[in-house]
Amino acid sequence: MQDWLTLARDRRFILLWLATLVSSTGTFILLLSVSAYIIRVHHSGLGATSVFAFQWILPVALASLIRLICERGGLRKAVISSDIINGLLSLLIGVLLAQGWMTPVLLCFLFRGFVEAITKTSRVVFIKKLFEGRQLELASSTFNLSYYLGGVLGGVIGSLLVGTFSLLAVAAISAATFAFSALCYAGLPFVLTARQDNAKRRGVLMSNLAIVTKEPQLFAAFGYLCIATGVFQGFHNAARTILPIRVLGLPDSAVMQLQIVSALGIILGALAVSLLPTLVRWKSFGLLANTMTAICLVLTTLVQNSVQLLVAYFLFIFLFEVSFTAAQSRLIQLSSSEDIVTITAGTNAFGSGLLIVCALLSGGLADLIPFQQVGYLVGICSLLLSTLILLVQSGVRKRMHYRPSNQ
Repeated sequence: MQDWLTLARDRRFILLWLATLVSSTGTFILLLSVSAYIIRVHHSGLGATSVFAFQWILPVALASLIRLICERGGLRKAVISSDIINGLLSLLIGVLLAQGWMTPVLLCFLFRGFVEAITKTSRVVFIKKLFEGRQLELASSTFNLSYYLGGVLGGVIGSLLVGTFSLLAVAAISAATFAFSALCYAGLPFVLTARQDNAKRRGVLMSNLAIVTKEPQLFAAFGYLCIATGVFQGFHNAARTILPIRVLGLPDSAVMQLQIVSALGIILGALAVSLLPTLVRWKSFGLLANTMTAICLVLTTLVQNSVQLLVAYFLFIFLFEVSFTAAQSRLIQLSSSEDIVTITAGTNAFGSGLLIVCALLSGGLADLIPFQQVGYLVGICSLLLSTLILLVQSGVRKRMHYRPSNQ
C-alpha cells in the first residue's frame, strides 16, 4: 500500500495520468461519434471500421520516423507537439464532416494515427525512464488505466452528446481535451532518450525482432502483446459498432453504452494484473489468457439481445485487457533502457499492422457473411498465432541453450 501511495503522490505520474485521461476522453468521443454516424448514414461496416483502422496505417509504414522523432529533441517536445497537432486535426474533422466530405475525413484520421503513435510511444518511454524498481512495476501496469477511464468518460459524454450536439461541436470538445493534455505534458521533466548515431542501423521492425528474439520470455511478451493489440483490438474496433447497430438493430446510444461497459472491463482487467503481479511473471499465463479471450470473442457474436451483448462483451474485453496489460508490463520490465524506444515503436508497428488487417477484414467480411462466422475466423486466427509464438519461443530457447557449445 505504501508503494501505491508513493506512486499516487508522484507529480510526474499524476501529470502523465491526467494528460492521458483527458485526451483519451476526447479521442473516444470523436471516434465513436464519427463511426456511429458513418454506419447509420452510409450503412457501411467497412467505412465505420476505417475510422479506427486508418489510424494504424502510418504507425506501421513510418515506424522508423516515429523512433527518430522520439529520440531527437527530447520526449517532452515530441509529445506536446503531437497533442497540439492532434487537437487541430480533431477540429478539422468536425469542419469536414459538416461539409459532408468523407474522403478528407479519412485522410485526417490517417495522419491523426501517426501523431497519436508518437504520443503513445513517448508515454511508455517516459514510464521506463522516470521510474525504477517496484515503482516501475506498478507504473507499467497502471499508467494505462487513465486511458481506459477516458474510454468510460468518452462513452458517457458521447451518449449525452450524440443526437443533441452537432459533430462539429463534438470535434471542438475533442480538440479542447488535447490542448489540456499538452499543458500537462509541459510540466514533465526533460528526458533525452539514448540514441544510436550509426547511420547504417537497421529499421525499427528488424531492430525490434533482433532484440526480442534474443530472449524467450521477451519474445513471448512481444508476441502476446501483438496478438492482443492486433487481433483482439482489431476485432473490437469493428464489433463495437457492427454488433449493436447491425446485428441487434439497436440505436446509436447503444454504441456508447457498449463503450462504457468495455472501458469498465478494461479498467478491471488492468487492475487485476497490477494487484496480482505474479500473473505477469507466470511463463504460461500469456497462452492461457489469449485462449480464454478468443473463446469469449466468439461468444460476443452469438448474443441475441442487448443484455447478453453487454455481459459477453464485458468478459471479452476484461480478458483482452488482462492479456494486453500483462504482456505490455512484462515487455517494459524486461527491456533495457537503451532498447525501450526501438522495442516500443517496433511492437506498436507490428501490432498496428495486424490490427489494420484484422479490423478491415472484420468490417469488410461483415458486409459479406454473417458476423458470427467472422467471430469464428478471428478466434481461430488468434489461436494459430499463439501456437506460432510457442514454436518460435521454443526455437529461441534451444538456440540459447546450445550457443555456448558452438563458441
